[in-house]
Amino acid sequence: MSYLYNRQAQLRIGKAGQTGVLINGLRVAFNIVKTITSESNSCIVTVNNLTKATRSIIKADTGVLVELSVGYEELGNLEVIFVGDIINVDNDETKPDITTVITLEDGYGAIKKKRVSLSFKSGSSLRQIITDASKALLIPEKTRLSDVAIPDITFQSGFAFEGYAADLLDRLCSDYSLEWSVQNNEFKITTKSTTDNSGTLYTTLIGSPKRIHKKPRGDSTEEEFKGWEIKTMLLPLAEPGGSIWLESKDVSPAVKLKVVELKHTGDTHGADWTSVIKAQDL
Repeated sequence: MSYLYNRQAQLRIGKAGQTGVLINGLRVAFNIVKTITSESNSCIVTVNNLTKATRSIIKADTGVLVELSVGYEELGNLEVIFVGDIINVDNDETKPDITTVITLEDGYGAIKKKRVSLSFKSGSSLRQIITDASKALLIPEKTRLSDVAIPDITFQSGFAFEGYAADLLDRLCSDYSLEWSVQNNEFKITTKSTTDNSGTLYTTLIGSPKRIHKKPRGDSTEEEFKGWEIKTMLLPLAEPGGSIWLESKDVSPAVKLKVVELKHTGDTHGADWTSVIKAQDL
């Protein structure tokens, strides 16, 4: 991919389901952290020289989402790399540039604000309870629940819960070896031993992959982790819960891994344009 030089990034700002305001042609820099956990993914995006009218709509806690897409001019298409709620905005109007720094969290409203009061009769299934809890988040499904191998568990004494939908999903997934998260404002769930159905990615490595073998300490409830840390050219489609192939002079033949954490760093006018991926052995 050495022929790809002209980096592009664009922002779309508006409420879910609306066209919003499209911003492109400006300098955009970003730092993104995504994990497979139910904690909100985060992004800090810096944009130069937004108009006053555009700056006026970028406000925290208003239900406005920011969608960041990136790519190369030579390929002619951009891929969504982050969608998030606006948590904080800082505008520095020191000339010659006006710099806007936007702090975003993916699924902030769904994870931290959606409450439920649910009651299920005797014989209700784990699948039904997870389905109702996920619907309460009021965001689209990224993985269809019908495609996920949720354990065939029924609650013979019924089941009741009142509180945050995210807390209920945390409890159920922890008890039954499942993982859920919000990725680009969509609900995702997988079993701990499988990936989602988003397809498998291939990497363009920078340097050599680093082997990771982390054992839990003492009586920690953490599970043993075996996997790799990989640095690549910016890979916007990489996502926690998805799969990726790794092959290098140190890893041959190629192995398929599950992405559990990643960091995207980019600047359309700077040196940064990379992804650092933490991926687990399958």
